[in-house]
Amino acid sequence: VHSYDGTTTNRKETPLDSIAPLVNQAHQTFATQMTQPYDYRIQQLKGIENLVQENWDELSSAIANDLGQGPMYAEAFELSSVVSRARYSQSNLRKWMETKRVPTPFPLNLNMPIHSELAPNPRGVALIIVPWNLPIQLTLNP
Repeated sequence: VHSYDGTTTNRKETPLDSIAPLVNQAHQTFATQMTQPYDYRIQQLKGIENLVQENWDELSSAIANDLGQGPMYAEAFELSSVVSRARYSQSNLRKWMETKRVPTPFPLNLNMPIHSELAPNPRGVALIIVPWNLPIQLTLNP
């Protein structure tokens, strides 16, 4: 495979037949409801932050090889953004998870006390397709 600067790299492609089992595993994990609790979600956000920090040099190098951009670009537009958003999400997660009371549409039976709530919960598995120009930021930003 040729990189942006014309050199040859040994990049590995993901075999298509390996994708379906990963999707099935993601659906099975979601069905267990393990993604619902605060502790699980905060752990995932910390994992994103740690992933970027522990692999900063390798990610910066990959950006240089693939996009032809230097370390300043990697830091300014890709890596620091992911870390700061992961931290911001960690500090706001509890508030975002709170059940909120919302206006109730006109009830059919006025004799019954009714109230409505909005409970933000994970809805399922999502496919993330990322354009080539900001691959790390658009893949990992929470």
